[in-house]
Parts: sequence; structure tokens; C-alpha cells
Amino acid sequence: MSLSTKPGGDVITIGYNNGLIELVMNFNFDKRMEIKYHDGQTGYISGAVFNKDQTFFVSCAHDGLTNVF
Repeated sequence: MSLSTKPGGDVITIGYNNGLIELVMNFNFDKRMEIKYHDGQTGYISGAVFNKDQTFFVSCAHDGLTNVF
């Protein structure tokens, strides 16, 4: 599992062992978005983070993929 926050602190990113990435807005778990771009078998998330100026979101996993959003 990977956990990080956006530099402003208004978004929590959580990467799970099944390849799912969850973005939680303003620490309110009712306002969240889930995305799954990684394989659930070998694609457990090793990192999920926004870049410094918050224009990109990058995720990487053990399935060998790196996604930039």
C-alpha cells in the first residue's frame, strides 16, 4: 500500500495491493475517486503521488507500469 498527500494537503492518495488507486478530497471519504490502471495480480501499487506543481499525478506498480495523469 502507498499513501501520500498533495502538497496543499487537500487530496490524499492511497494505492492498494489490488492495483486500485483512491483519491480522497479534503479528507472527506464521501468525496473520493477510485481508478484502477494496474494489474491486480502483480500490480500492487508501490507509489502514487502528485508532482511538485500539482499538474500531473504519477502512479507506479510492481506490474512494471508507470501511469501519468
